[in-house]
Amino acid sequence: MSPIMQQDNTTLLSAITHLNKQLVHRRVKKPICWLTDVQSARFNLTVMQYAEDNGLEEFIYPPHTTTAHALLDRVFHMWHITYSKLVEKWSTANPGKQITKAVFAAVFPEAWDKWQKSIRVRAVASKVGICEGGISPGNIADEFFVKSNLQEEIRKSNKVKEEMATLPPLTPEEGTFHTRTQKLEEEEDPC
Repeated sequence: MSPIMQQDNTTLLSAITHLNKQLVHRRVKKPICWLTDVQSARFNLTVMQYAEDNGLEEFIYPPHTTTAHALLDRVFHMWHITYSKLVEKWSTANPGKQITKAVFAAVFPEAWDKWQKSIRVRAVASKVGICEGGISPGNIADEFFVKSNLQEEIRKSNKVKEEMATLPPLTPEEGTFHTRTQKLEEEEDPC
């Protein structure tokens, strides 16, 4: 990790170099599929060239889809749902009390025990299209495959900007730019 605890180009290159050495040492057949998110270090030319030169085929998930496509994110997502239910149960049994580190330490293992079983991880893996036989996109729910409409998003963004330009300056009582933008979007949405 970098000094600010984020992966950067240097740390990612170091990680995939280490991974590649392990693959070579274990005589893993290449190419292998490297599934990853859109974090900026993945687009570094040196990283991409190293991956290509060493049989690491990089597949990058679309933005905001890792809970649908990335196994680890999906497992943590499901764990968080379980953990949240346990916290809700604790809060109901302890009205007015705060969640402390001690409470977290007591609730965490119960949630973890429910999610550390290999059968659950395999079930989640199947939902993100990873099976014992390889990649199976047919297992991924259709709602995670939504066509992006860039032109429509640009049109909406430009409309909000145009409407904002016609408004008088904000007063302290009206709040922030974000508050006003939210109000415009709510007025536009009939639901």
